[in-house]
Amino acid sequence: MKCIVIDDEPLARKGMQMLIDQTPVLKLTAMFSNAVDADTFLKSNQVDLVFLDIQMPKLNGMEYLRSCSPNFKVIITTAYPQFAVDAFELNVVDYLLKPIRFERFYKAISRISDDKQGKTKKIIQEEDYIFIRSERKYIRSNFNEIDYVEGLKDYVVIHCGSEKHIVASNLKTIHKNLPANLFIRINKSYIVNVTKVKSIDHEFAAIGIKKLPIGVNFKKAVLDFIELKRLVKK
Repeated sequence: MKCIVIDDEPLARKGMQMLIDQTPVLKLTAMFSNAVDADTFLKSNQVDLVFLDIQMPKLNGMEYLRSCSPNFKVIITTAYPQFAVDAFELNVVDYLLKPIRFERFYKAISRISDDKQGKTKKIIQEEDYIFIRSERKYIRSNFNEIDYVEGLKDYVVIHCGSEKHIVASNLKTIHKNLPANLFIRINKSYIVNVTKVKSIDHEFAAIGIKKLPIGVNFKKAVLDFIELKRLVKK
């Protein structure tokens, strides 16, 4: 895969070059200190992947993504976790926090390679948490703290025990940013954390005292998922 690096820090660019050089499927074609120069290059050169920093002069990474319609995949490389939600809403492939470990870098690239071969694409979150933009601030929520996610008309509500976080997003976007081995959509309005489900049948999934309905169109997927998790069969 042909790739470029956009980062205003010389040491960061050097670090990315070292990571790329260790990854046989990647071919580094250029590096840029700002998004404006990179955009000029991309208008006349085809690449598969762009490693994009956020905090840069002239045009920051988020502004650049909003201003263009990329025909390439984008991986964010940044020291700032608070932009993760916005970045995933702009359809980035992954969000890597500096300093970037090779193991984490290689995992992200492996997922892209799998996707190019027709395998299921999965967005990987850094560690075991997600940053949620709610009430004009970013709130860190560990996956094991989330009970379920409720989709409403113009926003979603993330239920974490007695806390509720309202997010201006949609259920589809939130779902793709949650690990598939922990979260499953049970109808048009709910995603549940399977580790929080106390019981489940053909009609409802019970989380605490809350009984959430299982949609007709989602029933088979839910029951297939439970079957994979079932250890004792009677």
